[in-house]
Amino acid sequence: MEARAFDSLARRIGAKATRRAGLRGAAAALVAGITGNMAGPGNAEAKQRRIPEGGPWVAGPCGPKRSDNACTKDGDCCTKYCRKGDGAKRGHCRCVKPGQACKKGQSCCSGSICYEGLCIRNTPSKVCTVCKKNCAYSSVSEAYAAAKPGGTISIGVGTWPTGIMVTKDIRLTACDDMAGVRLIPDGSVTDTYDNPTVISSRTGDATPYTVILDGLEFVGTGKDNWAPLIFSESGTNVSFRIVDCAFSDGWAGPSLEDGNTAIVNSTFTRFKLGAVIGVYSGSSTVISSSFTACDSYGYYGAGYYDLASRGALHRLIDCELSGNPGAGLQIWGGSGIATGCSITGNSNGGISVMWGDLTLQDTTVSGNTAPVWGGGVWLRGDSYDGDGDETSLTLLGTTTITGNTAPDASGIGVVDNSTAIVKVTGASSSNVYGNLVGDQCESSPDMATWTDVPNCAF
Repeated sequence: MEARAFDSLARRIGAKATRRAGLRGAAAALVAGITGNMAGPGNAEAKQRRIPEGGPWVAGPCGPKRSDNACTKDGDCCTKYCRKGDGAKRGHCRCVKPGQACKKGQSCCSGSICYEGLCIRNTPSKVCTVCKKNCAYSSVSEAYAAAKPGGTISIGVGTWPTGIMVTKDIRLTACDDMAGVRLIPDGSVTDTYDNPTVISSRTGDATPYTVILDGLEFVGTGKDNWAPLIFSESGTNVSFRIVDCAFSDGWAGPSLEDGNTAIVNSTFTRFKLGAVIGVYSGSSTVISSSFTACDSYGYYGAGYYDLASRGALHRLIDCELSGNPGAGLQIWGGSGIATGCSITGNSNGGISVMWGDLTLQDTTVSGNTAPVWGGGVWLRGDSYDGDGDETSLTLLGTTTITGNTAPDASGIGVVDNSTAIVKVTGASSSNVYGNLVGDQCESSPDMATWTDVPNCAF
C-alpha cells in the first residue's frame, strides 16, 4: 500500500517537473527568437567571431571533446593551427584542407601533407612524376626522355629548368592542381637561331605530334633574349593544346608554325612580341585568354600572303588584348576572326592588318592610340614579292570602334599603294563613332572600297 502511494506521488512530481522544464524550454526559445530578431545581423556577426566558421567548439582533429580542440594559440593544437575569428581570444583547432595554403608544421586534413606551401592529398612521390624529393624523376627533361608516347608527366611546385625536343605525344601538367609550377629554358634545346627554349620541334620531322600543356607557368629571362618559350618551325607538324597556362617575360611566348594550336584560359604578358602563331598549314583557336603589356603586339597571327592560302585562319573568342605598348592584334598574312573580344588601351593601334583578311564580330575596339595612323584599326594594302593580294576588314554584329586616337584616321585608317585592293565592309548594327583627333575613317590614297560602314562614307 505504502509502496503504491509512493510510486503514484513520484509519477506526479515527475510529470510536474517535466511540464515545468518544457515551459522553461519554450520560454527560452521564444526569448531567444525575439532577442535574435532584435539583435539582427550584428548579433550573428558577433557569434561568427566568437565561434569560428559558425560551428560549435566540440569534436575536431585533436579529439572528440570540446576541451581537446579549444585553443588560444597554434601551439595548443595537435595540428599547430588555431583558427580564431577576428578579435577573438579563443579559437578551435583546425586542419588545412587539400588544395589550401599551409605553413610548415601545420597538419593537413584527410591524410594530405603540406608540400611547398600547399596541402596535397598524398605524398608527392605517389602523385607527381617530377618533384624535388622521392619522386621518380627530379627533372622534367629526364621524365620526358623516359615517358611513353601519349603519357602524362605531372610536375610538382617549383621552378624547373627544362629543355624538350618533341619526339612523341605527351601531356605536361601541374601535379594535383598545384599553383606555382614554373618551366624555364635550360639551354639544351634551341630555336633555329640557337636561342634557348623550353620546348622545340625537331627540324625536318613532319610527324604529327600532339603536346598538351595544362596548368603550367612558362617564364623567360627577359624581353631582349630573342628566344620564344615554345617553338615549332615551318615544315614540322606539332599541334599544341594549351590550357590554364601563363606565359611571361620573354621575347615571345609560343612561336608556332604549322600544326594546329588551341589556347584556352591562358595569359600572355610582358613580351617583346607576345604570342606569335603562324598558320601556314593548320589553324589556331584561342578562347578566353588575355594578351597584355607586350611591346610590339599582343597576338601576332601570321600566314601566307596569297589569297589561295587563306583557308587556314586564326580564331579568337572572348579574348582580351589590352594595355600593350604595341598593337593589340596583328594579322600579317592569312585570315582572322575575332568574336566577342575586347581590344582596348593599346599604344600602337588596336589592330593592324596587312596582306590578310580580318572579321570582327561583336567585338569592342576602344581607347587605343597610334602615333600616326589608324588608332582603332590600321589596314595596309601592298604587294608582297609581286603579289598584289587584297586586305579586308569586315564588321559583323554589334562591333564597336570608338574612343580611339590618332593624328590621322582615329577610327579606321587605310594605307595602300594602289596595286592592291583594300575592302572595308560593315553591318547596320556596327558602330564607328566618337574617335578622336583624326577623321573617323580615312584612306590614303583614296583607293579603298567602303561598304555599309557607319560614319565612313566617302
